[in-house]
Amino acid sequence: EVLRAYVRRIQQGATDAPLVTGSGKDLLEATARRVLNAQGRSYSGHDFPGTLFHAFSAVGLPTPPSSAIETLNQDLSNDPRERLKQVLYLLGCSVNKLRNDQGTGHGRAFAPSVTDLEAKIAAKAMALISELLLAAQPDRTSSSRS
Repeated sequence: EVLRAYVRRIQQGATDAPLVTGSGKDLLEATARRVLNAQGRSYSGHDFPGTLFHAFSAVGLPTPPSSAIETLNQDLSNDPRERLKQVLYLLGCSVNKLRNDQGTGHGRAFAPSVTDLEAKIAAKAMALISELLLAAQPDRTSSSRS
């Protein structure tokens, strides 16, 4: 319940961007450690990526192969802001693939197999990416009034 309250506080947002960003990272790390503790596993000696990797593994969630992680680390931007946006692009493409393979699109005559949790996560992901795109769009209202 403490972690759920933490999630709600972060989602409500704040005007202190560095605080919210740091709190988000702290929340994810605390959650990953909680998962590991609950599974009787240790997070000792792991950095953040290692802790998150082991938490995913502990609950049976798939993780990318080390070769993919190495390729992403080599090929994505070294600038953390650009890297975040590149990964959001990849997330958007992944949600699209889920929809195309498992959703109701393209006139399929069979029931979709997307779970409620997958749908909730996909919707939040697409809203997040849409927010980024809209915020990055130049404001045309001031130029259209000229």
